[in-house]
Amino acid sequence: MTRLLIACLFLAGAISAESPDTLKQDYAKMLEATDKLDFEAIVDATYPKLVEMAGREAMLAEMRKAFTDPTLKLSFQKTDPKIEFGAVIEHQGRRFCVVRRQTILRLTFKNKLNEEQAESIRTNIARTAPQRTVRFDAKENSFYSTGPDTTIAIADSLTKKQWRFMTYEPSLEFLLQSWFGQDILERLQLKEAPKASVVTATTVTDARYELTYKIAKIGKIWWMTENARAPITGAAHFNDDAKNDKAAGLVYKWDIAQQACPPAWRLPTVAELAEIFIKFGPISYTGENAAWKKKFGKSPEDNEQDKTFNKLMADRSLGLVAPKSKSDKDHNTMLWSSEADAVEKTAAFAILWRRKNEHIKFSGVYFSLYRDWFYGFVRCVNPDIP
Repeated sequence: MTRLLIACLFLAGAISAESPDTLKQDYAKMLEATDKLDFEAIVDATYPKLVEMAGREAMLAEMRKAFTDPTLKLSFQKTDPKIEFGAVIEHQGRRFCVVRRQTILRLTFKNKLNEEQAESIRTNIARTAPQRTVRFDAKENSFYSTGPDTTIAIADSLTKKQWRFMTYEPSLEFLLQSWFGQDILERLQLKEAPKASVVTATTVTDARYELTYKIAKIGKIWWMTENARAPITGAAHFNDDAKNDKAAGLVYKWDIAQQACPPAWRLPTVAELAEIFIKFGPISYTGENAAWKKKFGKSPEDNEQDKTFNKLMADRSLGLVAPKSKSDKDHNTMLWSSEADAVEKTAAFAILWRRKNEHIKFSGVYFSLYRDWFYGFVRCVNPDIP
């Protein structure tokens, strides 16, 4: 399995390169070779030193085995690649270009895996590619490996000045240093990937802090159904009471809110938040953005807001349970979005809901501008996980 994954990850990285000159042509050829499973052409596009070290025939054998194994089907899922190209660097007669993008690799097993087998394989995949998120779908009997691929494009005398590629992994740094020198490694700014988030069918674990959150697929997007608790610098306790951390999560100012999300997860956009909450009924919008005024329409009556709130709290898909605290009766709950309002640039968009109490007759759910120096809760999403 380890050799198989190395071959697959190499392939994922090899096809992701592109650069300001002839690299675009090489990229197109590589895509064509990959579509046809032309392994000879794929190996030809690999940096010669890597082929020499691994052995050409051994590489070809691993690729053929990976894609002809009757017990395991491999495929790359269509996704927005979000390719990022580094600058072309010249060093001692060589040219380098670092290319980064996101990929999703699917591994489907023919024979049904039990829980113990699935966990063993998931652990193996995660160990082989620690920078990627791994999720097992029991219904599909499939693993999804999602995350960044970093490819180094190299043109030198060995490649006859043509671009050839190799996938970067932290474990390969000793080879890169011996081949090209420490200076080029520093100039390429190749950093060890952060620990990946570990995803199961129902949870995501932020490996930075070993914090596990419940998750659910709502529509086409995976949501955390608990508030973030990442102990990053600047985080605070809800109502200044550490006893609330487990039930309520920590609170964050907007400028650090994204840091509370597990690696490969992010704050939801305004549109994603609206799609979630507007399905429960009329929601009030209190800002001045014309587009959002049109989307939310006329501000609903209090009793309509109350119905929306009750439906929201009755639905358990997002786990929106009010935290227990002494100030529970006067509590407004708020979630940060990833965007600041286009009209009032000093404020961040947020969804809030309030509970009725002795001072407020009706509960409510509404979009509002919440100043970015206030504290709010964080829910994170991952649209790239299938």
